[in-house]
Amino acid sequence: MQAYDRLEVMRTVAALFAVTLLGACNSSSASASYVPWVPLPRGNEYVMLPSPSAPVAIPPGTAPCRASQLEGQLVGSFGATNNLNTPVVLRNKSSTQCYLNGVPDLTIVDAQRVVLVKVAGADGIGTQFDQYVAAVDVMMAVGTPGLTESVGSPVAQNLAPGLAFLYIRWTGCSQEPASQLLIDLPDGGGMLVIAFPVVPPDLSTCSHESPLVRDPFKPTGVAWPPAPDYMQMQYRIDSPKTAKQGSTLEFFVTIRNLSSKDFTLYPCPDYSEALVTGGPVTYYQLNCAAAGAIKSGRSERFQMKFYIPSTTATGPWQLLFGLVDGRITPPGATVPITIT
Repeated sequence: MQAYDRLEVMRTVAALFAVTLLGACNSSSASASYVPWVPLPRGNEYVMLPSPSAPVAIPPGTAPCRASQLEGQLVGSFGATNNLNTPVVLRNKSSTQCYLNGVPDLTIVDAQRVVLVKVAGADGIGTQFDQYVAAVDVMMAVGTPGLTESVGSPVAQNLAPGLAFLYIRWTGCSQEPASQLLIDLPDGGGMLVIAFPVVPPDLSTCSHESPLVRDPFKPTGVAWPPAPDYMQMQYRIDSPKTAKQGSTLEFFVTIRNLSSKDFTLYPCPDYSEALVTGGPVTYYQLNCAAAGAIKSGRSERFQMKFYIPSTTATGPWQLLFGLVDGRITPPGATVPITIT
């Protein structure tokens, strides 16, 4: 089994144990109406929720921010000395609104303007202080409060709206303390220089791997990103209570859409069948052409077939069905089955 396959099965198993699965049962009955099983090869397309729109819409004609319009300040130094969280906040000091988007290039210098560390381009993105690292338009409003009010709060949501927040993690080694941070803005916005009086990590514990990491700009004063708007599914697995080694198990999965939106099945998701944990796993694509969509508040019943190798250990197992689709929760369900 490939590493991706194992990871996907473990993701499904973990999700199943993390939520209460309503309506999963074990039965040998079969409905006369169902979507027939077809051994369709995997499409290998993991569908994600659409990226959330910007918390504040950018009016047409608004220009990207220039460094001359902005001022910035270090919010503080947080965390262990070998894993410093040193976020900064930027404010629009001009009388013209503008916006920021993306990841700036950064350079840290000491008091003699000697470069201590720098990062640019696609290197060093993802501080892990924030799991959401996708870029978003950040409206830089005019007339926002002064930056002194932002000192001491490492959470962007707690700051006044209309600012830009930037997580920075410095784990590099340096003999000298930092003095300034040079922020090279995206979209050719120029260089913004702010005070950055940060003591470098302890030389005995610092890391030489990715010493300077940052995230994209994020908005302040709002919970960002918003909570994922997953479609809630409910599963019923109708399966014989036992199956023999070397046989093909036929079972049925009823998927009920509990959300207020239709589950369009486009792009068509893959699914996994498995005996967990550590048993055989197969992947196919769902027979979406025959199903069309699972409407809000409605359900669809799918025929499934799963070959159980003759080498499968006898005894109790959990039969798993899991959809490989990032738009839904939970991803699937399990029922007990005994292999004889």
